[in-house]
Amino acid sequence: MSPPDPPSLQDLIRQRQSGAFVGRADELSRFEQNLALPVTDPRRQFLFAVHGNAGVGKTRLVQQYRRLAGERGYVVAGVDESAYDVVGVLEKLALDMAAQGVGQLKELTAKLADYRRRSQELSADPAAPSGIAGFLTTSAVRLGLQFAETVPGLGVVAKNIDQDQAAEDTEKLRAYLSQKFRRADDLHLVTAPVDVLSRALLRDLAALSPVRPILLV
Repeated sequence: MSPPDPPSLQDLIRQRQSGAFVGRADELSRFEQNLALPVTDPRRQFLFAVHGNAGVGKTRLVQQYRRLAGERGYVVAGVDESAYDVVGVLEKLALDMAAQGVGQLKELTAKLADYRRRSQELSADPAAPSGIAGFLTTSAVRLGLQFAETVPGLGVVAKNIDQDQAAEDTEKLRAYLSQKFRRADDLHLVTAPVDVLSRALLRDLAALSPVRPILLV
């Protein structure tokens, strides 16, 4: 009888992941027990950190967390590496909840639609400053230069930027946007989308949480 073929690399990886995941049984048990505790219980944890080397089963563990929470009636939403900025993260959360039939994120969804529409208007406006998308981002950073100089490690970067030019660019941007958007809410949404959208998400979650518990992963 010929000896069996040696395991392939895929076989070895699957075996390793399976063995590592079995070792996470305690973590699953703690998570499940935690879900059963009232939020007022001092033993209740609100944050679970999943960490470890590649290939040890982190993704599968998170999937099991999602499954356990879903079985208990939780609304579960999460993000991954496909969301590359804060706005993308918020959009992914809204879409994830919408896919579960949860319609309570109405304010965030509406604000996201407004933000995308306003951003497209700026990109299509022939009178807009050149490279408006990048200009908005860098100008927002430049507005915080004075604060940045007080933060260890950031002051050196801030000092290397021409603050006079930054101030001039910022004033040009303010003048253009003030002319473009007469409503203060629209102006705030375009210049500080993370602030506006994050507040909308928090209000939506506050409205949803008394009805359904929520797990964000």
